[in-house]
Amino acid sequence: MSENELIYDWNLAGAVPIPPGTQILVNDETLRDGLQNPSIHDPSIEDKIEILHFMEALGIDAVNIGLPGAGPRALQHVEALAREIVACHMRIRPNCAARTMMIDIQPIAEIAQETSLGIALGDPAGVRRELDAWRESAVALSDPRRRAALITPLEPDELVEITPE
Repeated sequence: MSENELIYDWNLAGAVPIPPGTQILVNDETLRDGLQNPSIHDPSIEDKIEILHFMEALGIDAVNIGLPGAGPRALQHVEALAREIVACHMRIRPNCAARTMMIDIQPIAEIAQETSLGIALGDPAGVRRELDAWRESAVALSDPRRRAALITPLEPDELVEITPE
């Protein structure tokens, strides 16, 4: 098999025409993907909150606020960013990265509950299956806040949202 068969070159695809009047939405992943390189300085939460306010001022539609299942620091930062969005009544819509594992999904559900903020997740099929299983599990049923978590599709087969209701 040749390299050309394994790697798709998006540069050869050409421009896709965008019809006039089409709304283009921006999902900024700076606070997550832009900071994953271990040789890069991971900003303080204060710096991330300042960046979040810049994004809001620019009118960015959505922001990936992190992968809270990655560890205690990531969890604290995601929760602080979610609380800032709520406290400042921001229009920007948060989303989180998550693998289809309880260790990733559970912290997002808990942050959604604690902050009363809907947080979207990507990777629909796997995440949706895991969320459905989690919602039915004994762990979910043992805590009324977790039991109340609703999983609502935002767009068919694209995103799911964990809402606090």
